[in-house]
Amino acid sequence: MELALASIELVFASIEVAFASIELAFASIEVAFASIEVAFASIELASASI
Repeated sequence: MELALASIELVFASIEVAFASIELAFASIEVAFASIEVAFASIELASASI
């Protein structure tokens, strides 16, 4: 019985980790888009200074 409860707790912990990983992935995507915006801004700045 204790082993079963421990297994169930492990399942829930794994699900929490999975959701945290998904949140981290979305945050990484947001950072990537921000980096792309910075890159375009840099291109505009470079072309304006030519």
